[in-house]
Amino acid sequence: MKTFGERVRFDLLSTPSSLVLERLRPEDAGLYRCRVDFKRSPTRNARANLTVIIPPSPPEILLSSGQPVYGVVGPYDEGSQLRLICEATDGEPPPEVVWRLGSHVVDSSWEWPRPGLATNTLTIPELQREHLHASLVCEAHNTNLTIPVTTIVTIEMNLRPTCAGDQTRVYGAAREETITVSCRLEASPPVVAFSWRFNSSGDVVDLKDEYVASDGLSSLLQYTVKSELDYGTLLCWGSNVLGMQQEPCVFRVVPAEPPDAPENCTFRNQPNETLSVICEAGYDGGLKQEFVAEVIDMRTRRLLLNITETTTPYFQLVGLAGETSFVVRIYAKNSKGRSAKKIMRGYTDRDSTERHIAPVMGQPSANNFSDVPIAQILGCVVGILGSLVLIALVAVLVVRLKKDKKQPSKSKVTAAETKEEDPDLIPNRGAADDDTRLTATPIEGGFGDVHSLRSSEKHYSQ
Repeated sequence: MKTFGERVRFDLLSTPSSLVLERLRPEDAGLYRCRVDFKRSPTRNARANLTVIIPPSPPEILLSSGQPVYGVVGPYDEGSQLRLICEATDGEPPPEVVWRLGSHVVDSSWEWPRPGLATNTLTIPELQREHLHASLVCEAHNTNLTIPVTTIVTIEMNLRPTCAGDQTRVYGAAREETITVSCRLEASPPVVAFSWRFNSSGDVVDLKDEYVASDGLSSLLQYTVKSELDYGTLLCWGSNVLGMQQEPCVFRVVPAEPPDAPENCTFRNQPNETLSVICEAGYDGGLKQEFVAEVIDMRTRRLLLNITETTTPYFQLVGLAGETSFVVRIYAKNSKGRSAKKIMRGYTDRDSTERHIAPVMGQPSANNFSDVPIAQILGCVVGILGSLVLIALVAVLVVRLKKDKKQPSKSKVTAAETKEEDPDLIPNRGAADDDTRLTATPIEGGFGDVHSLRSSEKHYSQ
């Protein structure tokens, strides 16, 4: 006879009436019968089987020797085998035990060697670098009605040194210049001994430790180029408890020089009615380079934009007014100088509703900066000058007629010789310096395609 005490009550107010059990225990499981007796009708019976689900206890992780481990397992050498056992006890129904590496199931082959015990043995034949500090999770669960219980350990490993990614691999240097070459490694434990060598034309020379400063996984070499023979390849090795690094980190020392000009430059329209220029970077000359775009108004020769980009030759030409003919000069520069210039021509249309690039038809040459508005202005100037000349001739004629009336004698009239001045508003300036001359040269690659943009009327203020 089961005794429930105060944990059980019969609720007559609910519909239908029900038996309420609180703080269930394993021994509460069993067959329950409800009997209803009537005065004039047969007695009715209803039966219900109660199963009490018991969650498993938190699993325990053991080494193959049977020793429990907590928190961290290892360290294991790179390439060695890892074998762990997970055990879960208690639980009704008997639990299932699976292994997860992070969030992925890597082993679900559990077994029940005896009642009340579930086990799963995980074997990783060869540990790789990606297993360093990885989380192994042993999870036990028996039904979807209970929350799985887990135990987690982190894998600690000894890793042989290897080169870290994202390093500068080419260094430019002039003669008698000292450069600092940085070598970074990945290893565990991070106690590494560094060694440097120089390789030129097959001759390998060990570099002295007095030029090397190392700290943890980083080493800095002070290297001086004294002659042409000092250009070549620098090799960096590291070693720890697992031994020497198998493949060295390789750095090239090359003569420093100005960079090459950007290549394959093209115009592109952006959805926000701005024009952009996209190029491909050329050789950096062995040094860190920057990219410059200068936008010049072809009519006024005024510098509209001067843009410098430190990573890629991508320029956004923001603020160009409508009906503007312009030249874009693009070049790269480093501490040794700058490259030849790439020159592109374009113009912006008046209408900003269409966003497209079209070839320029009938645009002026690069040797002068006059365009259609200048031609109209010149026409007005010539007309005004002509009117002034005509008025002057009429005045001279009137004066002479008055003199003829006063002096009836004949006089010889000669026409004055006139010389037409250059009507150009912009006089020829002769040879200009490289920074103001916008004519294309074979070195600069020519103007290439000329493009136009339908741009907004917003003016760029300088």
